[in-house]
Parts: sequence; structure tokens; C-alpha cells
Amino acid sequence: MTRLQPILPVVPRRRIVVADDDPAFRGSLADAVRAHGFEVTVAASGMELVERVVYQGPFVALLADISMPWMNGLQAVRRLHAFGLALPAVMISALEDRELEAWVRCLGAQTVLLRKPFELPLLWRTLDDLLAPAR
Repeated sequence: MTRLQPILPVVPRRRIVVADDDPAFRGSLADAVRAHGFEVTVAASGMELVERVVYQGPFVALLADISMPWMNGLQAVRRLHAFGLALPAVMISALEDRELEAWVRCLGAQTVLLRKPFELPLLWRTLDDLLAPAR
């Protein structure tokens, strides 16, 4: 007689892409996000961010620096939207440009701006808000 194994519920993995061209910041942020319970994939540029999401997804969210060479974070998120891959996104920047908030708002309600430096509790609250089920 064959013994049946219980079927365990499939728990979706909480995967996030962290994109920043600064290896030290990218590594530190990835380590913090990992310690907070997420699986992390990293990217060193906007183009790598797009490639990771397209070829290694699905992901629940992305964290991306705005200022990256070749394709910045804003351009990468726009490219993902064009592919039909709109993810909750936290755009990160140390730039003082006042127009950044408007550019980020143009990417939709699921995209927010965090200015460097920021405290990790603010990042966790931001992610919780973005990933909360629609009310």
C-alpha cells in the first residue's frame, strides 16, 4: 500500500532585487534585506536590473538607486513597465533634485522615493506598505 505524503501549502518566496552601482552600498543593503527575511538578487546597473526581473523573476519588489550608469533606476522601472512587469519599487537617491519626487510619482502609486541616508526601519515600513494587500 502506498503511503500518501501530506501536501504542504506553497509559500511564495519573498524575493527582492537590489540594484545599485556602488558595490559597498549594494552589498550592505542586500545583507540588511536578506536579514529581514527576503531572498535577494543583486544588480549593478539599470540594465542588469531589467535582465534580473525579466529572466530570474518573479520578484515581490525592487530597490533601485536612481543614479546608475548607462540606464538609471527610473529608466529601468519604465522599461519594466513597458514589458508589463510593474513591481512595487523603492527608488533610492542621494540627489537633492526637487523634481525627483515628481519623476518617481510618474511611475505609479506602487513606486516611492527614499532619500539617502535613510534608517532601515523606514525602509521596512515602506516595504510593508507597498507589499500590503490592497485594502
